[in-house]
Amino acid sequence: MTKLQSFPIQNCVRLLWNPGHSNIEGNEMADSLAKQAATTDFTCPEPVLGLSVTSVRNTVCQWSVQEQNRKWNIIQSCRQAKQLLQNNGSHCAKYAVRLSRKDLKMLVGLLTGHNTLNRHLTLLKIEEDPMCPLCGEEYDTNLHLLGRCSALVSVRNEENSLENISYFQAN
Repeated sequence: MTKLQSFPIQNCVRLLWNPGHSNIEGNEMADSLAKQAATTDFTCPEPVLGLSVTSVRNTVCQWSVQEQNRKWNIIQSCRQAKQLLQNNGSHCAKYAVRLSRKDLKMLVGLLTGHNTLNRHLTLLKIEEDPMCPLCGEEYDTNLHLLGRCSALVSVRNEENSLENISYFQAN
């Protein structure tokens, strides 16, 4: 009704109601065409079954993750991040988002190799010795610091013990 009321005053619009099956030529023709259309196969470009917004969103999200993983696997750079993130899942991103700004900066430095460890500072020509200052056995890299430094074995074992205890207390 609002569309009809919005027509300019110059136009003359008259609405007539035609009761169905009353032998009015135009009405009978419209009924016939409607019945014919109902019995024919569907040929429109729209999908036969409607798709919900949620299913479209999920499909796009799955495609996006697959595309990101494909690009991650073929990219030649990001060597250190690939070593640390063997299986890159969304749980890593969720963990990173919850970190404080200081901890996130440290995590990004460890993942990218752009940090204040001697190996990186030697590449930047800020330091002269790339070796680990704690053990002196290997280059001071993020992988060495997190997993191989013999001077930090006791610290890593202690943290693992504390994590195990808190895990069992929580469960």
